[in-house]
Amino acid sequence: MTETTEQYRQRVIRVSEERGEFVTDADGYVYWWPEESPNGHLASHHLRWLADELDRRNREWDRQIARDLDRMARRRLMDKFVDLCLCNVWLWLIAFWVLAFAIAYWFK
Repeated sequence: MTETTEQYRQRVIRVSEERGEFVTDADGYVYWWPEESPNGHLASHHLRWLADELDRRNREWDRQIARDLDRMARRRLMDKFVDLCLCNVWLWLIAFWVLAFAIAYWFK
């Protein structure tokens, strides 16, 4: 019985998995780092399959990074808004006190 292309693709990925060639690095992404290839080479379609597998494995991490960056951007925007509001409150208070002193001085 001959192996189908899909079965062969799954076997290439399984063998890479068994050899520990899918490695999560310090940045959280999964990389393919072969120790030594017993065949001596991999054809481009093997690498394409592995690339697709890396994309599949990194998909959720990419989403998490995007969510975190979006959350950080929204937090920074909210912080700037709060800072602006607090700055405006202080400006209004200063303007009120300057006006109050001016009126008190004028009607003295």
